[in-house]
Amino acid sequence: MNSSYESILSLILQHCKEENMEPESIREMMRTLELDVMKKVLVEKGLVYVLKKDNTLEPFNISKIKKSIIGAAEDINWSLTEGDIQTISRAIHDRILKLKDLIIPSYSIALEVMLVLEELSFKDLYISYRDFEKSKRR
Repeated sequence: MNSSYESILSLILQHCKEENMEPESIREMMRTLELDVMKKVLVEKGLVYVLKKDNTLEPFNISKIKKSIIGAAEDINWSLTEGDIQTISRAIHDRILKLKDLIIPSYSIALEVMLVLEELSFKDLYISYRDFEKSKRR
């Protein structure tokens, strides 16, 4: 390990001892610290990341959203035009960027997708996508 790592580790250990922290409190502090460090690094890079349900991060990828929308349409035997897909995905992308957060929970992205589908009057597609998201969260 390098000296920077050892210095950081030493500071964290000292803080935990001084505060007489319990293991669960340490775990929560480390999760928060990890996200805060990631946010600061991401600000410099200007990238948006998705915080997954398992607490991992992955780069925001509009292609994954397009796939899920196409899948929701296929579930109800409805075919979208390329124009529909572009309109929906552009609106979702714009909404995500307007959140002005660089780490966005996956459930927030799903909510933004549903809001766009509703706003653009894709009611049946909205219901299909919503039902798919509900089934994933069980």
